[in-house]
Amino acid sequence: MKIIEKKYPNGISENDVLKLIDAGKNPWVSNSLALRGVKDPAESMWKYQLVNFFELKGMKELVENLIVAIQKKEKIVIVADYDCDGATACAIGMLGLKGLGANIDFIVPNRFKHGYGLTPSVIEDLMYKEPKWILTVDNGIASHEGVEYANKKGIKVLVTDHHLPAKDKENPPAVAIVNPNQAGDESGLNNMAGCGVIFYTVCALRSEMIKRGIITKEEAINIVELLDIVALGTVADVVILDKNNRWLVKKGLDRIRAGVANPGINALFEIAGKDTRFASSIDFGFALGPRLNAAGRLEDMTIGIRCLMSSDYEEAKNLGLQLNELNQKRKEIENEMKDYAQHFMDETIPENAMTRVIFGEDFHEGVIGIVAGRIKEKNDVPTIVFAPAEHKNELGEDIEPKLIKGSGRSVPGLHLRDAIDVVYKKYPKIFKGFGGHAMAAGVTILKDELELFSREFESAVNQIMNGKKFQKSLEVDAILPVSAMTIETTRELEKEVWGQGFNDPIWYGMFTVESASLMGVGEQHLRLSVSKDGKVFNAVHFFNNKQPKVGDKIGIAYKLNVNVFRNVENLQLMIVDKEEDV
Repeated sequence: MKIIEKKYPNGISENDVLKLIDAGKNPWVSNSLALRGVKDPAESMWKYQLVNFFELKGMKELVENLIVAIQKKEKIVIVADYDCDGATACAIGMLGLKGLGANIDFIVPNRFKHGYGLTPSVIEDLMYKEPKWILTVDNGIASHEGVEYANKKGIKVLVTDHHLPAKDKENPPAVAIVNPNQAGDESGLNNMAGCGVIFYTVCALRSEMIKRGIITKEEAINIVELLDIVALGTVADVVILDKNNRWLVKKGLDRIRAGVANPGINALFEIAGKDTRFASSIDFGFALGPRLNAAGRLEDMTIGIRCLMSSDYEEAKNLGLQLNELNQKRKEIENEMKDYAQHFMDETIPENAMTRVIFGEDFHEGVIGIVAGRIKEKNDVPTIVFAPAEHKNELGEDIEPKLIKGSGRSVPGLHLRDAIDVVYKKYPKIFKGFGGHAMAAGVTILKDELELFSREFESAVNQIMNGKKFQKSLEVDAILPVSAMTIETTRELEKEVWGQGFNDPIWYGMFTVESASLMGVGEQHLRLSVSKDGKVFNAVHFFNNKQPKVGDKIGIAYKLNVNVFRNVENLQLMIVDKEEDV
């Protein structure tokens, strides 16, 4: 592993760090903010204006149609995605529109029955709700067949989405579309998650209804009450945390820390063993998000949406406990799949191979992405994990031939979708479909052609890399002095908003090993006691069981964490990587 110390972006210097310090920021927080491009003290203190919601293309038309539907009391059905972004977007849409007088209901497609998005089979399954309107959240921009099918049924479709439209197709024939990534949108909100798009929609709708005298401010929902849900979905969907997204997350965190959050959010924090007073964006990604996603991966995301929508804490907690059980089940399935995958790799894949392609007859489609990520992290090579896939027509009926669905994760230096595209161009007939981006992609192929795909994917990656092996590198913020390695520094770091494109700081230092032991189920995690400059620190390295010897001097890349046990706080180093693993 190559350790690289972050450099200030062009136009930023140590003088800008001093300005942030003068504005009241902790010195080490200030340095980390500057390393990520923040130089304006106003931005560091969250004193800036957001983009106006009516700058989104299609917003005026969409709001106009929603007002018609609300005034006529016509039934609106939200069609949501089955991940955390979709669940939070659905809850925001339900709470927001109901709080503005809408006659509204929702449905979440089942990933195994309906597939993704607004499909004809979804529309068939929601017909009993007798909708006049369908409102998509976190999907719809690629649902051409679904929108056309709805139109034939006499149902009007409104689309809110954030995914990229198809390059070779026009937008689906919906009545109105709001998507910051559609052609012609100049709002600059292209990094916004699906939950952010529907939140902006609710804001715009509320503003226009008050302006027209349809509803008073007192009668309308207070949109601030939705910000904690927006914050969760934004972080969990790993969209880039640009200035606008960071503001949304910050305001949501403020509500949680102040104890006025949504009951479902509070319940999930309690179940995860997290203190809302010190809520951080990291909690969204690693504690709350996985619990919500487990419902969509294994069963029905309706449980998660009901949890977020509940106004009763006890009801929300009961639903949260169901989500927790599903997450535990997800972990068990994941561990079984990882064990099988490891055995498969040991038996069939050369250690020096540039890729890992794995299929399990009993693999669960909802978990393959997580497993691919775990294997990628361990082996530092592009990985695709396949599971059996049901092949259905547009009405949800099973058809042949047998297919397998894969989820892939890549490493820096290889654009995964482009590598899959190399195989597709040579053997298009083995593909049912594929898509994605640089670091993650999905692909569906004929089961009988797995061996061919594996061989050609390995060849494609070798071709792209010119046979050069992947070199793992890690960017760190700084070598943190012992004097700054404190609970106080950690709490100041937790107050900020970190996430995709604005990653939480990683530090580096040389330490002496004082003790080492294994922990967890299967002893797959490492617990260390390490010292530096006469001070001893506890450290944990998850999913790494390689023990150093007492007395060894090792380089550690780590994040700061406060571990709370029986109301006692202790500083803990969360190891990202260590020198001996090179």
